[in-house]
Amino acid sequence: MAGWYEPQLVDPIGLRATEIKGLWRWWARAFVGGALYDLGYLKGRHAPNIYLRPSKEDVNRISEIVGLKLGLGYAGERGSHVSRFKIYVEPASGVVKRYVDEGYMRRYMRMKLLGMRERREKEEKEKGREEPVPELISQGAKFKIRIEASPANPRISDIALRILIIGLQLMGIGKAARRGLGSLDILDIRGFSVEKNLAKVIDETYSEVREVVKEKLSKLQEPPGSLDSLPPIPVVSKAKIKDLHVAQVYRVPENVSYEQVHNFFLRAERTRILEVRQDDLRRNCQAWILGLPRGVKRRGEIVSGYHIEVEEVARRASPFTLGFHTEQNLFGKGTYVAVFLSGDWPTKIAWYQKRQEEQPIAARKRKPITIQNDDVIIEALRTAIREFEDYVNRVARQRPSIIWPRQ
Repeated sequence: MAGWYEPQLVDPIGLRATEIKGLWRWWARAFVGGALYDLGYLKGRHAPNIYLRPSKEDVNRISEIVGLKLGLGYAGERGSHVSRFKIYVEPASGVVKRYVDEGYMRRYMRMKLLGMRERREKEEKEKGREEPVPELISQGAKFKIRIEASPANPRISDIALRILIIGLQLMGIGKAARRGLGSLDILDIRGFSVEKNLAKVIDETYSEVREVVKEKLSKLQEPPGSLDSLPPIPVVSKAKIKDLHVAQVYRVPENVSYEQVHNFFLRAERTRILEVRQDDLRRNCQAWILGLPRGVKRRGEIVSGYHIEVEEVARRASPFTLGFHTEQNLFGKGTYVAVFLSGDWPTKIAWYQKRQEEQPIAARKRKPITIQNDDVIIEALRTAIREFEDYVNRVARQRPSIIWPRQ
């Protein structure tokens, strides 16, 4: 579902260059941040309501390397520089829009949440209008993405373009992009060559970004630190903390459908496949690690699920990203899942029991969760990864394979 100012409707253009640029910059920051972290120069700091935030030095350093070195555009203490890349997007075939029917709602929990009408139902009825039915772009729509790069530094342009290709394999575009909605197959690449082995592309890109970062760091006088704490943002890193990868990319067996992977994040489906009444994420109150807020608010009252207890912190996106691809994809058919370990979580979370009839909120069971050290985050993500692997194994009769970092 490509975003628009009207949440229920599809952008008439279908796919905008700004969406491609947003994904590109996110992954560029992750690669640069990973190189900085592995070299000991991404340390972060504790904040009152967030366990770890990047420091001002971290932010400036990443912004300069992404914007000035990789050429994706910069605005900061060193002035402003336009991007070396121009992105043009046009439909290669007509963009066909369709309404989200009940079948989609039942199959994809995230689609159901995107289609919720409660926020505006009353307002629309008062105006004598019906709530608009959610739209989506039909599967199979094709787009041409043309990128013009400055000829100033072909080596750097190649690195930046590979980052974009990796991002398009590991994340979707538009609403619920991290859950794989809006995934794009790469059908053909012209004017630029790239390996058709995604693991190799990630490895080579990581190494080349690391060299670019080291060139920047060679001018610094400060000594690097040690890897004794989590990174303050999601990063593409080869490091391990307590035997848990800071970043890892899975390839799910082809006999597991995207729908099945997508619905791992729905507790009812997860427990059904795992054949348990209560999975460890729920039993240990660790399901917040799958993303916050997980609950729903209706008329200002908390209904159920996990909620951030600090008002100025709006949400925390999932550390899992999904990309689903068909056999037409340049890198082959399958679902890729990337998982990131980082410390940028709110320090105060609470789980609320589901409301029973007219039960007042004060009478409902509530469990406060405080994140005050690395171990809380590490153990929660370790549980989520173990359950994800067990879930896939139940469906496919084989475990998902880690394609990066290489063992």
